[in-house]
Amino acid sequence: YSWWRYTLIAIGTAYTMLLLYITLLGRTEPAVNNISLVPFEAYISYLNGAQEMLRTCIMNIVLFYPLGLVFGALLAKQKLWKLLLAWAICCGLSIMIELSQYIFSIGYAEVDDIINNTIGAALGILVMQTGTALVLFIKEKLHNNSYK
Repeated sequence: YSWWRYTLIAIGTAYTMLLLYITLLGRTEPAVNNISLVPFEAYISYLNGAQEMLRTCIMNIVLFYPLGLVFGALLAKQKLWKLLLAWAICCGLSIMIELSQYIFSIGYAEVDDIINNTIGAALGILVMQTGTALVLFIKEKLHNNSYK
């Protein structure tokens, strides 16, 4: 069990470094120091015909989904407050990335990115927790049936 836990920690750390590289260090052209504090602006733009905005939202959700999976696996069978803490850490990482993009003028900081990243992390945690519960349920049923 401990080797699996250390492997997950290594994967989570490597993925976090990749996230930081993609969102902060991987930017080549300086951006204007802009920030959007309007929640769901990208979704509204999509509904008004800006098709690219939906892809942007989905990409931000997908970007944090693996981090949620790792946290969900690390915290399998844990109390709700630990899962909420993991979700809050992912949200905090997203806020830090957006603030860094704004402060260092290396991207367009948006509240929508924080919302979508947090949704992605929550989905990853939820999928892993649901999958773990399902596997444990099936194992228990198989174990109980083998003794009948």
